Amino acid sequence: MSKQATTDATVLTHGITDHQANEHSANNIIYKYTAISTGAGLIPVPFLDLLALSGVQLAMLNELGKLYNYKFEEHRMKSIIGVLVTSLPASALVNSTSTLFKMVPFIGPILGGISGYIYSAASTFALGKVFNAHFASGMSLLSLDVEKMKQEFQAFHSDYIKSKSPAASGTA
Repeated sequence: MSKQATTDATVLTHGITDHQANEHSANNIIYKYTAISTGAGLIPVPFLDLLALSGVQLAMLNELGKLYNYKFEEHRMKSIIGVLVTSLPASALVNSTSTLFKMVPFIGPILGGISGYIYSAASTFALGKVFNAHFASGMSLLSLDVEKMKQEFQAFHSDYIKSKSPAASGTA
């Protein structure tokens, strides 16, 4: 096969390469599950929200893995998610206590839901972005640079929350 034929074969339609198509598909997956995860954060039952969120996040990672022909290992993914989420600074983890707010009668579910939905969305978005970059690189979970992933996760999480704050939208 000539060099030109090889180059032509990697271009799908309208000049979009396989990499660009995968990146576009990955972003669609991430945004879809980020939106779904907001619903998990709004569940008024304590700890059921966390269970629902972990299910949403595992489904997202499974779908991202399939996009890159990556063999999904649920037990390993759960461990990595735990490491990344607990790497958040204390100020970000305050939002994760939303499930505890939900135990307070009457007003608890309201307070928990308000803080829970943004935390759920931010952690799902950050996980999606970090794992998408890892899957796209073609590396296995055995070659994972955990410290680098923690830093990237924290940055994506923080950026997402900043972008959704009232000050960012000019409604403060």
